[in-house]
Amino acid sequence: MVEIIQISDLHYKNDFREDCMENIINYINKKKPDAVVCTGDIAHKGRVSEYNGICEYLRKIKPKLLVVPGNHDVKNNGLIFFEKCLGPRRRKMIIDEKDTIIIGLCSSRDDLKDGEIGDEQLLWLAQQFRKPRRENRIIALHHHLIPIPFAGRKWSTVRDAGELLEFTQLYEIDLVLQGHRHVPCVWEIGSTIFLYCGTSSADKTRSDESPSFNHIILEKKNLEINVVSSDTLEKKVLFTRINGKTTYIRRRATRIEHILEKVPIWD
Repeated sequence: MVEIIQISDLHYKNDFREDCMENIINYINKKKPDAVVCTGDIAHKGRVSEYNGICEYLRKIKPKLLVVPGNHDVKNNGLIFFEKCLGPRRRKMIIDEKDTIIIGLCSSRDDLKDGEIGDEQLLWLAQQFRKPRRENRIIALHHHLIPIPFAGRKWSTVRDAGELLEFTQLYEIDLVLQGHRHVPCVWEIGSTIFLYCGTSSADKTRSDESPSFNHIILEKKNLEINVVSSDTLEKKVLFTRINGKTTYIRRRATRIEHILEKVPIWD
């Protein structure tokens, strides 16, 4: 069994909530997961002062931490400061005792909102998964591969999402972690779960969502994903798969349900 906590879209300096960040840190250090993955936008405008500020919080996290850059992180030449403070823009984490590999990709491009992986990075990704096969195979990036509800009308998906989606099926990836549009959600294609995280420590939420993060437990054919409120630390089940059988538990109203609440009932 491997236990992972996913945080995302911290947006330090813009609607950033210190109380939520401290709650997250305390939760992580108490639960002691095998890894913490942050799927981008740790800063808001990519400024060195923002990196210095948020890194003071990230250094308090005791378990292994993997961070990938988001589109806000690469503003104002921010990718340079990201690498100075946090290391390479793409990276891998091996958890030998849990037979797990986590690959972090850079889907962000300098000063652009759009995401793209590119052939060179796809080749590098394939090289990582060609090595001795790990039981648990996870990819993390910032931008969406599949559109999700309540995410707004801005361009959210990776430009070459089709190639990476195909890759997940060819290489039997278990889990793909994403952030970007601040909506917790999950999709399933084949045996691959595509998990999206809300904004974890900022009031940049969508609709009736609150700041949140994901708590993931993966064990062979079993998977449980809980969304945890950064305010109250209340946990709600988002997704379960037991012995290969999937149960999708929707923990929030859909857009159409919100719309129907406003529709008058006619005789």
